[in-house]
Amino acid sequence: MHGVRFVGMRGEGQASESLVLRSEAGEWRAEAAVAMLACARIGAIHSVVFGGFSSQSLTDRINDAEAKVLITADGGYRRGEVFPLKKQADESLESTPSIESVVVVKRGGNEVDMKAGRDHWYHDL
Repeated sequence: MHGVRFVGMRGEGQASESLVLRSEAGEWRAEAAVAMLACARIGAIHSVVFGGFSSQSLTDRINDAEAKVLITADGGYRRGEVFPLKKQADESLESTPSIESVVVVKRGGNEVDMKAGRDHWYHDL
């Protein structure tokens, strides 16, 4: 799994808008490409972040970037089994006050908890 962090800039090089995108290793999904191209189109800076980090590592990266949006999947595949990415993201979000929205790509088909007002299915946007 890989993730991509997007950081927009304002004024004197200060980060204003950030987005964290998590996807699968070795398989860049169309949703990842769309999100990266959209951020490039609006001039947001982005960097690749490994999505298999612990929840604490994801928390640290979100807080460092002051990210406002997280794009993740319900689950990804690891060794032929579904790995619950959204569950891990939710653990991180308990300590990330800057996140306003979470966009969830339907990939693994596993059950996920969606927080009303914050979490949105990618296919519904």
